[in-house]
Amino acid sequence: MCLLGQTPLDFLRLLAIGYEDISEDCLGAPGERPADGGVNAAYRSWLIEHYGVTIPAMASEILGEIPDVLAEASDDPFWRCVRKAQKERDSEA
Repeated sequence: MCLLGQTPLDFLRLLAIGYEDISEDCLGAPGERPADGGVNAAYRSWLIEHYGVTIPAMASEILGEIPDVLAEASDDPFWRCVRKAQKERDSEA
């Protein structure tokens, strides 16, 4: 679990990279290019033209460091939010 971009536009850029899906394919190896970079070509062109953004070659350029599933700590704000909710839930049980 991690934040999939700092802004909604970052998330749209992540989708445009060309991963088959946003799961283990890109989250498990964010420093690798997608298997088929031609996926989403029309969407990528629209995003570049409409918002004037660049589309990175790899997810790591948007996501940064992805927390490990078993990590004890992370700087990722979504990871911290989920962990806090889990701890609160578990302390009530």
